[in-house]
Amino acid sequence: MDNFALESIKIKSSWFDGGKDSVFQKMGKEKGLELYLQLFRFRVHQGDITKHHFITSVGELQQHTNVNVSTKLSPVKIAELLERFEKLGIIKNHSFKDWSAIYKNNDDYGKVHTDKLLKLEAIDTPETVQEVVKEIKQDIPVTEDDKYINITFETVNEIYEKNLNSKALTVFFFIRKWSNALGGEKKAWMNISKISDRLGFNNNTVTSLLIELNMTGFIHTTVKKVNKRDSFEHVAWFKKWKCTVDEFAETNRESTEIFLKRYMDKGVPSSVLKKAMEKHNWGWVYQYKKATDPSERFAQEQDDVFASVDDSEISDDENSWGEEPVGYRSEDRWAI
Repeated sequence: MDNFALESIKIKSSWFDGGKDSVFQKMGKEKGLELYLQLFRFRVHQGDITKHHFITSVGELQQHTNVNVSTKLSPVKIAELLERFEKLGIIKNHSFKDWSAIYKNNDDYGKVHTDKLLKLEAIDTPETVQEVVKEIKQDIPVTEDDKYINITFETVNEIYEKNLNSKALTVFFFIRKWSNALGGEKKAWMNISKISDRLGFNNNTVTSLLIELNMTGFIHTTVKKVNKRDSFEHVAWFKKWKCTVDEFAETNRESTEIFLKRYMDKGVPSSVLKKAMEKHNWGWVYQYKKATDPSERFAQEQDDVFASVDDSEISDDENSWGEEPVGYRSEDRWAI
């Protein structure tokens, strides 16, 4: 089964609340979220779009768990995560009462029945009611706990097609969550340390992911000084802006380069920036090779179009945010 059974689903926004005690971190972080999403390739159509039942197996799930684009979860890890999902109240297992039945001989936790039929149900889904707001039908959460993040599977596929991994996918939708929380502006103000704390990723990992998400156009980040401290503003790409992610990236390329310049030293990319540039074929990486000869280093700096730009002047200027990202406008408060 190659395609997702639905165009989109809603997951609870609260899954990302609570730091180390959040559902997201307890379900296995990006590995758990990735596995949960892959269940929707095996959703059984039965009329009610808000109820989700799945018929699958560990072996079938493994074929689609591209956690790091090329690396798949092991059968044992998939079984462990599914059992964890049920303990957290995310899914209900209708196949057997005890998860030990998934293991060969019921006691060998190193071997799993990869072809054993699994009948599962998603039970921690947000409840919504449809209302007309500004002449547009919208799904409104019934309670505070029902606030949601809308995940479009077309976007999930696009993220993987851009050679991004499940951690990048997680950061993207996490920023979507905070974009929603601000009542329609579709901007999220979060420094790297805050993202790291909420998701359980280290600062270097988050920095690398933001660089890649900016390069590929899924996120547009700008930085300015607020009380002498750097403040990060992120705008996530929305398909409803009627532009492709490539168009979003190209339109904001100039300001993206200003953001990426933070990770250069005298015209030479840092290791994390250079790695991302080469991975995503970002144009001007090939202009910079670390020179040992001072005259060569000087020539490189002269080729850098940002070499004479003063970071403090950019960030302190109230008008330094640049143009609003293409398609940027207020959207409805809850859905993405």
